[in-house]
Amino acid sequence: MPSIWSSQKFQICFLVLIALLVFLGRPNGVTLRNNDDAYYAQKAKEMRAADNPMIVTYNGTPSFDNTPLPFWLMAANYKLLGVSAFSSVLHSGLLGASTVWLTYLLALRLFNDRWTAFISAAILIFPGFYADYARRAMVDVTLTFFFVAALYSFHRGLDRPRWHLLFGLFTAMAILTKSVLGVFPLMIAPLFLIFTGRWKAIVNGWFLSGMLVALGLGGSWYAVNWLKFGDPFLETHFGWLILHRGLTGSDGLPIGNGDPFFFLGYLKDLLKNYWPWVPITFAGLALFLSDAIKNKSQQSIFLLVWIGVVLAVMSSSRTQTLRYVLSIFPA
Repeated sequence: MPSIWSSQKFQICFLVLIALLVFLGRPNGVTLRNNDDAYYAQKAKEMRAADNPMIVTYNGTPSFDNTPLPFWLMAANYKLLGVSAFSSVLHSGLLGASTVWLTYLLALRLFNDRWTAFISAAILIFPGFYADYARRAMVDVTLTFFFVAALYSFHRGLDRPRWHLLFGLFTAMAILTKSVLGVFPLMIAPLFLIFTGRWKAIVNGWFLSGMLVALGLGGSWYAVNWLKFGDPFLETHFGWLILHRGLTGSDGLPIGNGDPFFFLGYLKDLLKNYWPWVPITFAGLALFLSDAIKNKSQQSIFLLVWIGVVLAVMSSSRTQTLRYVLSIFPA
């Protein structure tokens, strides 16, 4: 039995099966849990009948606050299974389980230890914060999947540069999932190369090609909507959604609102919602930091850059909601 439990294939199959049962199992039926779920489901219903898949609408009116890829996936579910609450959450549950699988593969690659990989992936399933969003029709778990897929492909590209094309493709999908929150892999990858002294890899043809794929495909939605709608698109998506709502909050008050510790909002939320892993997480971060400084460990640097870049940027926003940084949970 111990040999079976330590088998890579068995561990992956076990994790994915449990993840699917947790993320998609509905003993009491399926309902859309709040206004956000219903809002996204309505957009997907309209996307199903849309003439232009690049134009997201809500109640028949062009809507510029969301990029289209999650609605493509949800609309595909509707075409296959019909419009229902379960169809609305299906892709989120499947991609959530796929993220568990990718976390296992990435941890195995970084640390070359199956039990480290197994436990790392299992923590995504239990307790329920990540699982909760994998059971909903929102976009955060979808973003996390493409985010992790991009970084996994980037890391594989350190040995096989052609993987950088997949890095670019998955980053483009992350951008098309949640706009600027999908850009982070394009910041994490070059910073990791700089901190590990791989400067020449930044100008490698495959890496640059991956960056161009990410920006080209990821920017296609912006180009289409700007060409069709002009300034109203820019003012709504960048002016209102990102600058006004993201930096000042929906009430329009200035960033921080006089609180000098506003940037610790995500830390406070983790302390409230990430038990029992909080002490283990901070102990692990301290060990990784020590390992990065003393031993120049590339594994530790990779994880610290991943977490640090996302938290540093997102903590400058006044709107600090823990699901906005769900992409750091695998790290």
